[in-house]
Amino acid sequence: MKKKMTRSTSENESINLRQTEVNPDDYNNPADTTNALILPTKTKKKNIKKKSDKVINRKKDEARKRRLEETEAKISKTKRKKLMKIMERKKKKESKEALLENLMQYQLPMDTMSKLTAKIHPRKPEKY
Repeated sequence: MKKKMTRSTSENESINLRQTEVNPDDYNNPADTTNALILPTKTKKKNIKKKSDKVINRKKDEARKRRLEETEAKISKTKRKKLMKIMERKKKKESKEALLENLMQYQLPMDTMSKLTAKIHPRKPEKY
């Protein structure tokens, strides 16, 4: 006598589900349009043109100059004069710094400077 193999209903349902699963790519039924809303939309590929850096930088520079001109046109005379003085001070400061850097190249070392000062200005004996 053979034993009957019995399966529980949940096992039977899971087996049936595995067998009935359909790959969405395999499903083609022209009469059934219910899945038409679920399908992804087709997107057009955008042609992206890369501009050279020089063109972009030129455009940015032109825009920056225009903005500066607009702001300068709006500034009153007194504010413009104050700004000009500030700009002149900055230029003087930069020129002084550049001059000091250039002079530092030709400066003598401290050892030789101390020897020179000792020879030029000898100490005088103090009188009591």
